[in-house]
Amino acid sequence: MILYFKNNLFLFLSLFLALILIALSKFPLTEIPTLVDWKTILSLSGLILITTAIKESGAFYYFSYFIASNIRNERILSLFFVVFTAFIATFLTNDISLFIVVPITLTLQDILQKKLAKLVIFEIIAANVGSTLTPIGNPQNLFLWHQWEISFLTFIEIMFPLFLLLLILLVLFVFFLIPSEKISKMSKVKISFFKKDFVVAMFFFVLFLCFLEFDQINFLIFLILIFALFFRKILFKCDWGLIFLFILIFINIKLIFYLKFLNIFFNNLLIKSSKYVFITSALASQIFSNVPAAIFLVNYSTNLKAIAYGVNVAGNGLVFASLANLIGLRLYSKRDIYLLFHLYSIPYFLISFILSLIIFFH
Repeated sequence: MILYFKNNLFLFLSLFLALILIALSKFPLTEIPTLVDWKTILSLSGLILITTAIKESGAFYYFSYFIASNIRNERILSLFFVVFTAFIATFLTNDISLFIVVPITLTLQDILQKKLAKLVIFEIIAANVGSTLTPIGNPQNLFLWHQWEISFLTFIEIMFPLFLLLLILLVLFVFFLIPSEKISKMSKVKISFFKKDFVVAMFFFVLFLCFLEFDQINFLIFLILIFALFFRKILFKCDWGLIFLFILIFINIKLIFYLKFLNIFFNNLLIKSSKYVFITSALASQIFSNVPAAIFLVNYSTNLKAIAYGVNVAGNGLVFASLANLIGLRLYSKRDIYLLFHLYSIPYFLISFILSLIIFFH
């Protein structure tokens, strides 16, 4: 247990903060569960379960390796992996997409004997960019979608302009910062692909999206239970720590909401215009991370579009701005990448933040 918390510092800090806030607020322990948006937790749990099964089927590993083995240019290879990461992040979530793409990139790094740290960084940014588009792309979108009470396609329609801007900017970054150098031919590596598991998981995934769209919670619970029976081994490979973290975030934010001085500050700041909501959302995400920022700010503003734009743009800034950043960098497992990450992520955030402000909130 101690080792688990040591490897999940953000989770440990959230638990520590929750204990302090509960003690200070003297909030009744029996009422703590009422602070959590269980509909969002249920949706996220099902999403993690099913997308983990898709990942474990090996389909994307197989496809990525096939493409990579036929590309001989580092820039083109990088563009492929960046766009591919953004694509799968739209429906497999940003963290799951990194669990797929980063290990493949590290394998390529060993085969090619070429350092690909810069590509890993752009893949992390791509995961945040791709997840911007859909309600199921990341936890903050899933939460905001439930608050918004709009259809799946309407959410995509609203977020598409921002997604397109972020993607174009990312492609330009990759094009100008990754050299156009030839890479050596890759040796063959055996990749396991379980087609049956992939087909079944995709079938459940489509059903899951339908139940989410039509708000059929009872069917959603039934679907998750059935899926768990089909893929019991997947239960042990899911990142349940993320669910526990999300529950703690709900508890912490709701308890912090009772602090009067914050209420006065944010009420005065956010009621002015969409521009101020966007700016506050983006900057708050750099300090608190974008999931807590989204949950916190809906208490002060009904302008969910400005909040959604702000917290999604902010994912690519400081490392703590998005949980996906921590996941991707932890997978790379070398400390020197943190400095390199900020060398590219901060300029990307600043440019995308300014462009978004000019184009969408002028």
